[in-house]
Amino acid sequence: MTIGAITLACSREKQKEDELSNTEQLSDTKKIFETYEPVRESILETELTQEQRNLVTLYKSLYDELIEFKDTDNFKQLGFSQPGYSVWLKKILDQMDKQKDIETLRIFSLEKEIFFGDLHMLGLDYVGSDGKETNQTNEGRKKIFRALHPLKISDEIPPSGKENYYRIKREYELFGKWIMNIRIIANNETHSYKYEIYKTVNNYVGFAAQEDWEYEAEILERKGMFFIIKGDNGSSRNGEYYRIDDNMNMVLFDEDGELAEYGFTATKDF
Repeated sequence: MTIGAITLACSREKQKEDELSNTEQLSDTKKIFETYEPVRESILETELTQEQRNLVTLYKSLYDELIEFKDTDNFKQLGFSQPGYSVWLKKILDQMDKQKDIETLRIFSLEKEIFFGDLHMLGLDYVGSDGKETNQTNEGRKKIFRALHPLKISDEIPPSGKENYYRIKREYELFGKWIMNIRIIANNETHSYKYEIYKTVNNYVGFAAQEDWEYEAEILERKGMFFIIKGDNGSSRNGEYYRIDDNMNMVLFDEDGELAEYGFTATKDF
């Protein structure tokens, strides 16, 4: 073989090795993603008033009924017509009216995302698909499951504030620094702020420095490459977390997936 041919062969072999390595890394990343699932709890195990408990119990019962009868021949043939499952549909419509009219139920439903309208839409989707699962029904069931099994929120209080920031900085070891970028798509503007993570043994605390005088803390639970935001706050209720690789590259997520497409990104700052 000529030198040029040998070089080309080596180059192709190297390319194959790189492609194989990339494929393995992608596979490993998928495996990593599969190992992390947010901790959830049954909403019926949380603190509820009797009115709220009755509402959730009925919501779950009607959902279970739908999942049970959607595969029956009777439903496939008649749907929600009078000889079919019209009684189920009437219960749903009655509850939708109650949620609008009774303020306490309306406020609770908005907060917990317990919407009988979601059951209504799921039922109609099953009519259209003859009881089969589709992308629409899968999304509908996922939404209902999350309402019935909210994320488990700890009562930990993050050590926010400038004084706590400097205390953590003294007592903990710096883990990493980033610049968080939030692109406001409508205005084509980007808002940025500093974000730092400090650690001691197995404890991790993140600080968002919006301004020099404002330091908002986050308690983080580490699971391999994942850093899950803990405590009772908006971020934890949305299931937000960070993925940080060995090169300290950070990617932001919530329970629905990566947030880059919504304008949330991070760049290393050290």
